[in-house]
Amino acid sequence: MGDERRRGPIRSFRDIEAYQRARALQPTIYKLTASMPDFEKFDLADQMRRACKSVATNIAEGYAKRDSVPEFKRFLRISMGSANEMEVHLETACDLGYMIREECAKLVGEYQIIGKQLHRLIESWQKFPKPAAGPDRTTATEPARKSQSPASSFQHPASAPNKRQAQ
Repeated sequence: MGDERRRGPIRSFRDIEAYQRARALQPTIYKLTASMPDFEKFDLADQMRRACKSVATNIAEGYAKRDSVPEFKRFLRISMGSANEMEVHLETACDLGYMIREECAKLVGEYQIIGKQLHRLIESWQKFPKPAAGPDRTTATEPARKSQSPASSFQHPASAPNKRQAQ
């Protein structure tokens, strides 16, 4: 049985599971990089901190541009690239002896899942039509009506007919 659970609608970038996974990994990556030797502070550790943040931030930034499907997908691809980058950085950290192989394999596996989720999201994302307009709105099939501005419908009290005069 695969991961076939029913997910709710995506109403925010926070609802995207790849975003949630990426955010959940950030504290682990920060703890790992804090334990690295000082000479790695501005090299591998810095690259890992930046890449782990990039996965989530590009999902969030892309979601803000979701009305443009190509633009949203571009950000998801950048995020996927950062997830791939994290796999390589983790393998490098493991090769250099900064972490044990089991921990490395677990974290690499998490970033692979994120990459797969992003790939599926890129393949399936589409712009859904906006809800139909209400009775007082125009739709694409309905001709636009000339609207009366609020100022043109306003009648000054002095020019209004007096009810007593009309009687």
